Amino acid sequence: MTEPIQMGIPHNMPLRLAHYRAQELSKKTLSPVEFDFNGWKAHVTPSTDVEAFVGEYHAFKRMQHTPKPQEDRTLTDDDIDEILGVFPDSPLDTMRATMVFDGGPPPLRKGESLEVLSPDPLLPQDDADRAQCRLWDYYMNYFPHAQVAKTRHSYASNIKHAGEEGMVWAKEKSVGDGNQIMRHLMDGFDALQRGDRKEAEYHFTCLAWRGDELLERLLTGAAPFDGGES
Repeated sequence: MTEPIQMGIPHNMPLRLAHYRAQELSKKTLSPVEFDFNGWKAHVTPSTDVEAFVGEYHAFKRMQHTPKPQEDRTLTDDDIDEILGVFPDSPLDTMRATMVFDGGPPPLRKGESLEVLSPDPLLPQDDADRAQCRLWDYYMNYFPHAQVAKTRHSYASNIKHAGEEGMVWAKEKSVGDGNQIMRHLMDGFDALQRGDRKEAEYHFTCLAWRGDELLERLLTGAAPFDGGES
């Protein structure tokens, strides 16, 4: 191995993704790779285990902050402000998601409960169940063109409604309830009958996006599946 390569990363990149990129670079260059992650000097080689790597980071962070008593899981607003300083210009919800992704506990405001901010993990924890989550195989081998179309539709819609080049689902602006799916289905076939393939592709893309939305809302208990009025 040669001298370590210094790698720069975006401030909001999840730790596991940074580890993956550093390890790929290390494999290609046959050199260790180092990068700064919120003040922690990370060192990655082709053999660096990701779980041990993440554990080292959280051990480093625990040394920087005095742990709260186990019976008091609520942080003060000053605590939150201090933690947010580690994630500059990062919205609180995004920061929480990043911490949960990396295995850390979500910070709590006064009056918030741990249960509210700690939903079930996105991926199952059981090894056998995790092996069934073949995300790459699904996206690349089943409907890759449809996934690209939905991604581009999400991006264009965000620019239209939010005016920013970002990907943020403003789920409260338009709550899908199944009716949108039927309207896009009818409009799509109507466009095909008129020979307008481009318009048909637009409506079928919206249909597929709305289908994903409806399933996501059902799986997460969001409106209209939250028990409130529809």
